[in-house]
Amino acid sequence: PVVLVKCHESSVVVTVQRDLFGTGYMVKPSDLTLGAVCKPMLQARQATNITFNESLQDCGSTLQMTMEHLIYKNFLLYVPRPVGGILRSNRLSFPIECRYPRKGTVSNGIVTPTWIPFTSTKLVEERLSFSLRLMDDKWNIRTSNTFSLGDVIYIEASVNTGNHMPLRLFINSCVATLTPDEQSKPSYSIIDNFGCLADSRNEEAVSSFYPRAEPNKLRFSLASFKFYNYPSKLIYMTCHLKVASLEEAPDAWNKACFFKRSNQRWTAVEGVEEVCNCCETGQCDFPRGKREDGSGKCNSSRTLLPFFPFTKESYVTVGPLLILGSSG
Repeated sequence: PVVLVKCHESSVVVTVQRDLFGTGYMVKPSDLTLGAVCKPMLQARQATNITFNESLQDCGSTLQMTMEHLIYKNFLLYVPRPVGGILRSNRLSFPIECRYPRKGTVSNGIVTPTWIPFTSTKLVEERLSFSLRLMDDKWNIRTSNTFSLGDVIYIEASVNTGNHMPLRLFINSCVATLTPDEQSKPSYSIIDNFGCLADSRNEEAVSSFYPRAEPNKLRFSLASFKFYNYPSKLIYMTCHLKVASLEEAPDAWNKACFFKRSNQRWTAVEGVEEVCNCCETGQCDFPRGKREDGSGKCNSSRTLLPFFPFTKESYVTVGPLLILGSSG
């Protein structure tokens, strides 16, 4: 194989054939990174392979935990730079995965990269598992993180409620950034004000929430984009997910609203439309009063809200998404 992955107990070794495309053209080591930041080991100019040797937790890797496995995920990125003003190959992204059993010993055998969907999962107390997943237009799990500029991105947020009482999932906020740090700049607010799909208010937007298939899942879509005049093709999305009791009616704090262009109004996925009124003003009150600064507006800072009865929450990041196309 052109990309070989060997998973160790605390590290991963990725070996890449320089003839990546099988055409005789030898890619430059400087054009390859593991994740967005990690560079390959120094090697002789005539070497036919390029090697990365990194800790499982480095290079922007994410950890997904299932009942059976610990799964470390990352991407090998090939981003060629122009020579003499021309490019000879396209950008590529190879998903990298190391999967370990929750019980038993770690095998040092070679693991072949698997073309699996990119998923981010966080576990919080009492075994609530919050997830963000990239999906296709049929709401099947998507097997690639690469999009052309303007493609529709379908995302499913979900929570595995286990033995909990019935719960309904909400998305307080989602922000897009160039790095996994949701407080970095530049940033773009996709969802804000406790469940308002802010991107849907833009005139050129095609974003929308979708009717729920299950109360513990919430789906939305938006057109892919890039930050103007920034060279990076990578986008990360960080969402603040939470659950509330299924018995609680949606309100200004627990809602899923999007701007419907056909009737020029904010529309709720469930409950009365009035819960969406604050999406237009941008002033959605906290329950039991407003914030200490006198406003009710939700920002993207990583501050978890107080645990009200039957409410749990977590920040979850999905990415990187590789967006191909001109950034201006």
